[in-house]
Amino acid sequence: VGASLALSLLRREPGCSIVLVDKATCGSEASGLSAGTISCLGEGDGSNPVADLCYRTVTFLKSLRTSSFDFQQGGALLVATTQRQEAHIKKQMADSVSHGYTEQQWMEKADLRKFEPGLSDAVRAAVFTPLSCHVDPAALTHTVVEEATRKGCVVMENTPVVSMEA
Repeated sequence: VGASLALSLLRREPGCSIVLVDKATCGSEASGLSAGTISCLGEGDGSNPVADLCYRTVTFLKSLRTSSFDFQQGGALLVATTQRQEAHIKKQMADSVSHGYTEQQWMEKADLRKFEPGLSDAVRAAVFTPLSCHVDPAALTHTVVEEATRKGCVVMENTPVVSMEA
């Protein structure tokens, strides 16, 4: 998060002074443990802050795409194995589509078998989100830190913060 904030600030305010401090090495702790999956419903009307954040994240990742981290935008499936789950995700999808989050597709069992033959027979239906992606979180962190450094960010690794003053 810190490296992404630093880079975003430097893109918005070129030449500003930013110091990124990490008690270990950038990307070695929580950032490197993330699953790296971003579920993206597309750009909507702003009524869903999480969906909007995911869309902006995917847009940000695409801006770094020529870099050395692994970015795979192959989509994702949100599956239902029970009638209750199916009704829930169908309603969720309808609600989000009504707010402009249209980058998703309802898939019935027969279509799913053609799309992903290895799915369990227990899967009844799914929502496919083609903009969803996966990244290697540690490699992404390093890429973001490198770009922030190129834009003037000072990085201090192995430096615990013991106090802050205004």
